[in-house]
Amino acid sequence: MINKDKKDINFGQIKSIYNEILAESISSKNKKNKDVFKKYVKTLKENEILKTQFYIYSNIENKFDENKNRAIEFIKENISLMDKYSKEEIKGAIKKLTNEFIIENENLYLVNDKTKELYENISKLILTKKNPKTIDTIVETTDKIADYITSNVKDINPILEGLEDIVISTKELGNLMISRFNETYSELSESEREVFDLIINSNEDKKEEVFKNAISECLSLVTKKLTSDEVRGEIDLRESLLNLKENLLNRVYNKENFDSEIIKVIELKKTLEN
Repeated sequence: MINKDKKDINFGQIKSIYNEILAESISSKNKKNKDVFKKYVKTLKENEILKTQFYIYSNIENKFDENKNRAIEFIKENISLMDKYSKEEIKGAIKKLTNEFIIENENLYLVNDKTKELYENISKLILTKKNPKTIDTIVETTDKIADYITSNVKDINPILEGLEDIVISTKELGNLMISRFNETYSELSESEREVFDLIINSNEDKKEEVFKNAISECLSLVTKKLTSDEVRGEIDLRESLLNLKENLLNRVYNKENFDSEIIKVIELKKTLEN
């Protein structure tokens, strides 16, 4: 975990925490955290060293190749992108992202042991100066990362937002959202559980069907409220409900933002049911 006494914080740790901050900002509608994430993306875009590291970590973390020799060459080519920067420049760039907010939110570093080890090994390759004494370390570390790549069988994930509006995959965000809702997830209804499972397991056709059904259910609830006694005579409330109904009617399925939108629709449905 990150703490004030730790000087060398690797980029993978920081990336993981900022992704959790994004997930938390969506789940709790925390504007401050969303602004923090936007600032992180802006810093990545403006700093070539950070931007390069982002692509290196993402390239390796999402790579699968059953051919180990090819995986090793892939690693070498990625790491070589950092050769033009000194170790001091790299560490200095990382410090631009290691602010008090990150230190205070160190508990958001929730990756599994396999990913944690991967981040540490990528960082070791980037920051280890190549000389006769470090060759064994470099070869051994490269081999460990290659083992990760050859066993990294996973779906190819579409990207949601970040550099050039690309930072985090929709599936990764879905997993983060499940993690953030972990304490309340057990209390969800069966239908709500199915929706959350959709985020990580279902195809596009099924997601679109569920999204449309959820919107339809919300529209039915709004219509019911518009004809209820509590709305009669309440002009402001009626106006709000009519605006909400119009908003729902205009919503269309978009695979790029399904994960965040379906969560909002679930919350709206729960609110309307009360």
